[in-house]
Amino acid sequence: MNRPGGVTALAIYFLVTGGLAVLAFCALIGLPASGLLGDIFSDAGLFALSMAGLCVGLFILFDAILSLLAGIGLLRMREWGRFLGIFLALFSLLAFPVGTVIGAVILWYLFSSDVKEAFALEADPYRADYTIDQDTTPADEKDFVYYPPQDTGGEGEEAEAAADAADEIPPASPPMEDEGASGDS
Repeated sequence: MNRPGGVTALAIYFLVTGGLAVLAFCALIGLPASGLLGDIFSDAGLFALSMAGLCVGLFILFDAILSLLAGIGLLRMREWGRFLGIFLALFSLLAFPVGTVIGAVILWYLFSSDVKEAFALEADPYRADYTIDQDTTPADEKDFVYYPPQDTGGEGEEAEAAADAADEIPPASPPMEDEGASGDS
């Protein structure tokens, strides 16, 4: 498997951001439950803050799961990992200005022809337009011998008749009788 270096870098990026998002989720859920904010806010304010933290935390958890899956998919050169990376990059465009730049670079890279070709080759390495690099050709592919079709000697109807005659098997001849075994003496 020849994974481009940029795909590996993107996979690490998605794994790190997914891990950080999991930590942010734990902080958002754990902080209101810890009681540290009880002195600052009233009970109604603490409840509202807890619900807002829960909603934002669930969104961050969803983003974390998608980021971790995208990182794993990219590391394994799976097409679904590339699509998840594109999906997450589209959402990061909304985080102006840094997220917009990062998302645009990720989209540009994942839509580049080299990356699409690498994922297509990984999905189906035996497709017709697959080109073999001589330095990385497995031994069983180097020993491949091509046998061209045999020439039938002509063109048109005569060539077809000659090919049909070559393909026909002559009928079996009847067994010959032994003259001494016939019983006529």
